[in-house]
Amino acid sequence: MGDAGAGRRRQRPLAEESAVFPATVQQLDAVHAALGRFWEAVDRAVPAAFGRHDRVARAAFLTAVGEIGANIVHHAYPRGAPGTVRLRLRLYPDRVELRFSDRGRPFADAKPRRDREPLVQDADVFALAEGGRGLALAGLALDELRYHRTPGGQNRWRLVKRLA
Repeated sequence: MGDAGAGRRRQRPLAEESAVFPATVQQLDAVHAALGRFWEAVDRAVPAAFGRHDRVARAAFLTAVGEIGANIVHHAYPRGAPGTVRLRLRLYPDRVELRFSDRGRPFADAKPRRDREPLVQDADVFALAEGGRGLALAGLALDELRYHRTPGGQNRWRLVKRLA
């Protein structure tokens, strides 16, 4: 599988898209544009890969991507601090993945966790303040949501939506 441990081959993506954009609210449209190009590439590469349920999976993925992208821009680069965000989208036979990376401030709520432990677990989105629901919504929309800060000062987010 994509990030599988030793002994397993890495899968080749069926479709992929990358983008780099300035970390500003105005540039969040670049995330949506990259998603649009990605879904077009998916439809060209594997048109029979998805059924009608595809719209729900895509909408859930879009919601999560928008929430995490906005959090990066607002919290890793507060008050318009200069910076860049990179994203990489990949389609595999069993899942869609998006990876964000940036060199902004670390995610404030990141707590030490075991390797590969999910970032959000069983969140009650209705119990949260309106301004604090984005991460919980993303976690509910995805099958995996992971974050880590590298020793070199890079934030890395991994969003995964499994396909039926």
